[in-house]
This record gives sequence, C-alpha cells and structure tokens, in this order.
Amino acid sequence: MSNKYAEVGYKFEGKMKEALKHLQTYTKADIHRYPDKKSAGVRGRAVKAPADFYAVVKGKFNKVEAKASNKYTSLRQCMKSMVKDHQMAELRKAGMAGGQGWVIFYSAQTDNVEFWTAEQLAEYFYATGSRLPKSEEPTAQCPLIQMKFVMAELFTGKD
Repeated sequence: MSNKYAEVGYKFEGKMKEALKHLQTYTKADIHRYPDKKSAGVRGRAVKAPADFYAVVKGKFNKVEAKASNKYTSLRQCMKSMVKDHQMAELRKAGMAGGQGWVIFYSAQTDNVEFWTAEQLAEYFYATGSRLPKSEEPTAQCPLIQMKFVMAELFTGKD
C-alpha cells in the first residue's frame, strides 16, 4: 500500500477521534482507541485489534471500525476488500451484547462519510462474492465537516 493511501486512513482516524471526543463535551461518554501495530510500534505479527475505537455513550457500547479511501466513493464498492472477517465478527459481537457495531467510511473523492451498522452489512458480507446493492443505504451520511454532529445523534439516540 502506498503512503498516499495509508495517509488518508490515518487522517480519517484522527477525525474520528475528534468526533468521538466531541461527544464528551455534552454527554457522558468514554472513548478509547484500540492500538494497532503502527501505533504500538510493533513489527511483524501482532494481536489483531477488535476495532479501531470503542465508545460507551450514555451506557450504550459502540465498536467503531474506521475505513477511508482515495479510490472509492462508497463502502458499497469496496466492503469485501476493506472490512476483514475478524473485524466484522468483532463488530457483530457488540450488537449481540446489546450495543452497536459500526463501519464508518470516508471517501476522499467526495469528502463524504457513510455510517453503516454491522447488522446492515452482515448479510452481504457473508454472502460469497456479494456486494452491497445500490438499494441498501447507509444509516446516515454527511460531509466530513458534519461527521461529529451526525455521530452524536446516532450514538446518543437523538433525532
């Protein structure tokens, strides 16, 4: 993977962290960034992180996997290549425990963010060779600049 592709992902993870911290300014929220190999300074094999972030907001557990692309405009086009089996399994566990698993996708081409629940994605993820159909819409989408507000609504349950 070239640096320009990795760079958009690291920048988006930073924006995700800012958006999650925004929740703490007005509601009870605990957020945590699971360390990955790069942030932990590990080379070679390492334990796979269960997600990029978790956030407990008003007592509800949310696991978040952040994905970003310079190439694709929607997660519909790249779900099978960007979301790994162990990531989907971990996100679904959050739902089984009464919380919510999220894949939050950013397209650098459109500057748009899509919010997908693990439940939405699971049916298509586990179907061999299946892509998300155009009829399947993300739970929410917005320009990057509005992400923290949309995330706050989704994670706190406010409309």
